[in-house]
Amino acid sequence: DVKRDWMNLVDGQQKRAGSRGAGPMDQLESGPGGQAPRISGVSLVPKNLASFQSIEDLLPIFEAARKNGTDLVDVVEGPDAVAAMNHLKRLQRQTRGQPELSDRFERVLKELADVAEVGMPYMSAK
Repeated sequence: DVKRDWMNLVDGQQKRAGSRGAGPMDQLESGPGGQAPRISGVSLVPKNLASFQSIEDLLPIFEAARKNGTDLVDVVEGPDAVAAMNHLKRLQRQTRGQPELSDRFERVLKELADVAEVGMPYMSAK
């Protein structure tokens, strides 16, 4: 079950980051006009995003979607994608000298950029 796998992964990552919180996918619902499923009130992006200081702790949260055959656009909303991209960019220096980690970073960043682009019409000007 994809929801359970993500919840377990994110809960484990949040504990490693020193935080407690609800699982990322408590409620899924269809978006407006039958769009892809959207998250109601809770996102795949951890609420305690800033507490993740290791890119190796954060990347698996987003990679789990691809591993399970789900696109991030189906489980992350635009504003959350922008926040995650900003934080990942802050952690990018950790990929220096590590080509595999750098490739993982680039793949996740591109997927999040795609999510942000899809959600742009629904974002505030902030």
